[in-house]
Amino acid sequence: MSIERRTQTINATGRADLARGNYFLLLVASASVDVRAVSGGTSEGFNGVLGGIVIKRVKPWDEMQILGVAGTTLEYFVGSEEVTEDETDIRLGVSAIAGTVTVAERPTDTVSNLAPVVVATGAAASVVAASITRRKMRIQADSLNAGSVFIRTAAGTSNIAELQAGTGMDVDTFDELFARNDTGADATVYRFEQT
Repeated sequence: MSIERRTQTINATGRADLARGNYFLLLVASASVDVRAVSGGTSEGFNGVLGGIVIKRVKPWDEMQILGVAGTTLEYFVGSEEVTEDETDIRLGVSAIAGTVTVAERPTDTVSNLAPVVVATGAAASVVAASITRRKMRIQADSLNAGSVFIRTAAGTSNIAELQAGTGMDVDTFDELFARNDTGADATVYRFEQT
C-alpha cells in the first residue's frame, strides 16, 4: 500500500495527470473540475467536482486525469491500496463559516390572551386552533384541577404530553392542540399565543 498526499495546479493545457493507481481522494479543488480514470483505452468520469470524492478500484487505472481551468489548485490523496470491490463515494458535506455571527432572538409582536378552556371529564377539547402566524404558545393546567390533563394533536389520537395540575408547557407549532381530561371532574386549561 502506498498513498501520498499531494498539492498540484492544473497546467496551461487545462489538465493535471496523475500516475497509475487504484485509490484517489480529492480533498478540495479551488474551482470545479472533471475527474477521469483511464484504463485500457476507456475512461470513467465525474464532472463538476469541487472535492470530497473517493474512487477505489480493484483493477488499477492506467492514468487519472483532472480537467479544469488552468491555475486551479488541487489537494488530493492518490496511490495504491488493497481493494476488494470497486467503490465511488462522495464525502463532501461540511461547510465552514468564517468570522463571528451575532444572533439575537426577536421577541414576539403580540401576546394574545385567550379565554380558558374548560374540558369536561371523559372528553377532549380544542385548546388552540391551528395558526400559521403563531410563533409560540403557552398552555397551563389550573392548579385546582383534580388531576392531569393530556395534550394531543387531534381529539382521537394518542397523548403527546401530560400537564399535571398547576404545570404548563411552551409549544412551538402551527398545529391545533387538544386537551384530554379523565380526572372525574371538569378541568380548566389556560393558554396564550405569541405572534
